[in-house]
Amino acid sequence: PSRISIEHRVHVPLHGHYGATLFVRARGSNETIWLGNLASDDLRFYITSDDSQVITERDNMLREMHEISTEMLALSLANPHTLAQHVETISAHAPHIGLGATLHEVAHQRLNSNYLSEIAQIVQHTTPDSPLASMFLNYGVGEIVFATPEGPHAAAGGLAQVISGLPPELCKAGIPVTVISPLYTYDNGNKHPSARQILEHGVQLGADKVKPIYVGAITVHVGPTYHVGTTYHRRSPSAIPIKVYLAQSGNLRLFLLSNSSVFDRLYQPVYADEQLRRAIVLSRATLETIATSHFGIRPSALISNDWMTACIPAFAALDGSYQQCKWLQRCKTIHMIHNGGADYHGRLPVAMNHEDLWPMLNLGPEHYFGFRDPHNSNLINFTMAASQHVSGALLTVSQPYAKQISTLGGGDGVDYVLQHKRGSVFGISNGISRDQIDRYLSAITERNAEELSSLDTLIDAKAKTKRKLQAQYGLQQRDDARIVSFVGRMAEQKGLVLLSGFVEHAHHSALEDILIRHDDIQLIIAGPTTSGDRASTEFRDAVLYLAWKYPGRVAAHFDYIAHSKALEIIFGSTFFLMPSRFEPGGITQLEALATGTLVIGRNVGGISATIDNYDQPSHTGNGFLFNDFTPTAFANTAHWGIAASRDQATYEMLVSNARNARHTWSDRVPAYRAMLQRVMLGHDTFSSLSWNKTSQAHIGSISAL
Repeated sequence: PSRISIEHRVHVPLHGHYGATLFVRARGSNETIWLGNLASDDLRFYITSDDSQVITERDNMLREMHEISTEMLALSLANPHTLAQHVETISAHAPHIGLGATLHEVAHQRLNSNYLSEIAQIVQHTTPDSPLASMFLNYGVGEIVFATPEGPHAAAGGLAQVISGLPPELCKAGIPVTVISPLYTYDNGNKHPSARQILEHGVQLGADKVKPIYVGAITVHVGPTYHVGTTYHRRSPSAIPIKVYLAQSGNLRLFLLSNSSVFDRLYQPVYADEQLRRAIVLSRATLETIATSHFGIRPSALISNDWMTACIPAFAALDGSYQQCKWLQRCKTIHMIHNGGADYHGRLPVAMNHEDLWPMLNLGPEHYFGFRDPHNSNLINFTMAASQHVSGALLTVSQPYAKQISTLGGGDGVDYVLQHKRGSVFGISNGISRDQIDRYLSAITERNAEELSSLDTLIDAKAKTKRKLQAQYGLQQRDDARIVSFVGRMAEQKGLVLLSGFVEHAHHSALEDILIRHDDIQLIIAGPTTSGDRASTEFRDAVLYLAWKYPGRVAAHFDYIAHSKALEIIFGSTFFLMPSRFEPGGITQLEALATGTLVIGRNVGGISATIDNYDQPSHTGNGFLFNDFTPTAFANTAHWGIAASRDQATYEMLVSNARNARHTWSDRVPAYRAMLQRVMLGHDTFSSLSWNKTSQAHIGSISAL
């Protein structure tokens, strides 16, 4: 065969791995003749640097977009009638420019006290959901970045539901949002698909399914480690390359970070030194992605979530390289504590196997004290680091929990820091996506959301789902039976000892007491156990014993279950149990309410903030709450709830109240807006904005502790 020599110059804007496939097409024909392997690369190569001209052009475009947007708003000073048109133009062509922050910038520069009042007059004549009204309500608030190990592409718990539900609602309210999260390389069961599957099939962003595209690469530098007490390296400094992919829908963006050695699977069970390395890489990669100018991220606030990203506020405050980035200088850091228990702080050893791990953070030794665990000086505590170094606020997932962890002894060590920052500690309850839940319910019941708004239809659909669950889980097929369910992670914090513990003056558990006293009750227990958690093991054994003793009345599934299946169990239940020892926010009780299922829970944290206790004289409430952390207190409340709901009229009233409770993410947006305005503008400045009555009212509802 003859040899063909081909020379071709390749121009690519971004560095990284590339591949090429060679083919020819006959002149005048659409027929393709492949010279290599179909759908595979004949050539692989690596571009070592980005095209500086493309990056410069991108930077210039971003700067010009900001300048034009600012100038367009400034022109409205002289021509107020053009404001609405200018705002719509900016929203259409530059969706990631935070109009609220731009408006504040213009008003501040022009020093025109009449400017905002003039805009207020114009807004009065617009619809509440118009871009102009959103800009006015969002005064001072620009783009918001969420850094998180979970999201719409990877879920292991409530954090994924927050990130999947809250950002789309903020975007609808005119606040642009960017989420930065790892793209996990390998499939991990129900938790997430592989990176290849996500890149091929896309990720759900709000109502849209979007395929991520490669937009560039960053490099994260991790410091060395040393033999303890020496200057001899155990590990050399490392530079970790990370590919960056972008999925975008309107003013909502998701940046995915890919490196197979660091982001292989979500929450891998690795040794402490590797956990430390992964947390450092994720935190620094987030900041590098923001600092890389041509990615176009210009946040007003950067919200880190839980301990895996808790180093972000510290790195942003202490690392001079990030302080050189002008938009990071202006950005406020906020750390969101989804669970403040010591087990969730990110407590890791300073040294391990005679290896000094602290230098991996690439920070000077003088900063160690800002990371030191309050209970053990041999541990670093990432939540402590975030609490010490945030420039904006500390946010928890309910107001009662914000108060609890700020009370001496209530924050497992970080409480004394929170007490000193009481003016910057906020609590906003979690929410749910009602549309998503209604879609699940429609799939389960084959009834649309409008039909399910009828109480009779809803109760009938719950009964049919109950019978389906009875068949699936081997329960007795009884129409008069009522299902009590407990769905979620089996951990001591969830109050398992109240369910498996013995009630007073009896020799059986609280769950068995319910089965004995109410022969129409059936139990479904579903969710993964927690390794090393004694309460989890004892609870599993107790439930398996009940399943053996009461065949056809108890079903157990001790494994991770998909969200859709969990909702089906909750929907088919009459009661849902939440006997938590402490509950920062909680989402499952909100899902129970949305499905018309009554909650029997403990009056703590996010449960007390979202469940209204049944009051018979006033015919109000949507659940049954108890205070004491004892099996007897739980059992007595369960008996009360089961007995009270036997009356059909009372049951229908409770179901209606539960279904109509306002706990969607859209209901939470005003509180988030108010909190962000407090952080962005400061208390005094914000209070002086008498034109923004709506947001001021919501500031009062989440007032800093």
